[in-house]
Amino acid sequence: MTSKKIIERLQQLDWYVEYKTEHELALLLNACLDAGVGWYDGGNATEIVDSDPFPAPIGRSSKHRNDNLGFYVGLTDEALKQHQDITDWFFEELRNE
Repeated sequence: MTSKKIIERLQQLDWYVEYKTEHELALLLNACLDAGVGWYDGGNATEIVDSDPFPAPIGRSSKHRNDNLGFYVGLTDEALKQHQDITDWFFEELRNE
């Protein structure tokens, strides 16, 4: 079970997490599932298509047509600066659970 602190942060907007392994991706997507955060297309967080990019930053943005998860592929550094990188915080919080 994901901690309340992580769930509350994932429910906010304008963040991203960079993952490097399939295990890190699974941890992130399971936490998003616990937080009730799904994909921009309406799928639940643990549904991932084989054609989706790996690895790539994943996050939530207030600039998308809906507020759900999306891959941040091809975003410029300037665009990423509009979002908070919570990667270190996220994985540290998971380790402390």
